Formats: sequence, structure tokens, C-alpha cells
Amino acid sequence: MFPDIDSCRAAARWTQQHAAELSVTIVRSGATAWRWRMEAAGGAVVAVASRDYQRRIQAAQAAAVVLGLLAGAELGEMPVRVRV
Repeated sequence: MFPDIDSCRAAARWTQQHAAELSVTIVRSGATAWRWRMEAAGGAVVAVASRDYQRRIQAAQAAAVVLGLLAGAELGEMPVRVRV
């Protein structure tokens, strides 16, 4: 969670600028479910999968796609959501 939209945008830009330096870790999220997470140097998690995958290979493939597209992605307008 971010305190405001500007800090969220700054984090997204940082992640894009450092995409080549990020590492991907595949983690078990349930008995038969997998997720990916991207980490910066030092282990700080900067992105996570928004869904579970039934197979480890599916999570790895999805992470590879995200990582490959990350640097060139265009940041659009971000809607503000308030959680209660």
C-alpha cells in the first residue's frame, strides 16, 4: 500500500527503471498453488503476482512475460481506490 498516488507512481517508475536488476522468485501460495514475486537487490519485494497459478512453470512463465514487458510499459492514469 502507498500513502498517496504520487508515491505509487514513483515506485512504479523506479521498478521500470531497474527492471534489468530485478530477480524473480517463485513461491508456493497454497497446497497446489504458486505465485511469483520480483525483488530488488537486498530482497525488497517490488512486485507480486495478482493471482495464483496451478503449476510452478505457469507462474515462472507469467513472471518472465511481466519482466520482459515492464521496462517498456506505459504508465497510464491510476485510479485512486480507498480501502476501508
